[in-house]
Amino acid sequence: MDAQGRKLAINGVIADFGSETLRTASGHSVPLRPQAFAVLRYLAERAGQLATKDELIHALWPGLAVTDDSLVQCVHEIRCAFQDSGRVVLKTAPKRGYRLVLPDEAAGGWLGTASAADGR
Repeated sequence: MDAQGRKLAINGVIADFGSETLRTASGHSVPLRPQAFAVLRYLAERAGQLATKDELIHALWPGLAVTDDSLVQCVHEIRCAFQDSGRVVLKTAPKRGYRLVLPDEAAGGWLGTASAADGR
C-alpha cells in the first residue's frame, strides 16, 4: 500500500505522509530527520511485514555505502518520536530487520479522511 497522502496515528502522534511531518494530536510538531521519515514510510507501506536490514539499506540509501548504524539511528529516532520505548510498534527481528506493527483501531493506525478522534 502506498502511504503517500495518508496519515498514521501511533501513541498520540500523527505521521502525515503527504507533508512528511509528525505532529501530536494537539498540533505540536515532533522532529524527525528526513532519512528517518523515509524509513518510517517504507515500513508503513509494508506494515506487518518484515523488512530486512539489507532491503532497507538498498531501498533508502541506493548506491551508497552505509553501515547498519545509519539504519539503527533512524529506527531509534522513530521509536523516540512515537514514544515506543517498549518496542511494541516498531519491532526488531534480531539479526534480520524490522517490522512496523500498527496498533488496533482503538489505539490508532491508518486514519481515513475524517479524524480518528471523531468517533470516540
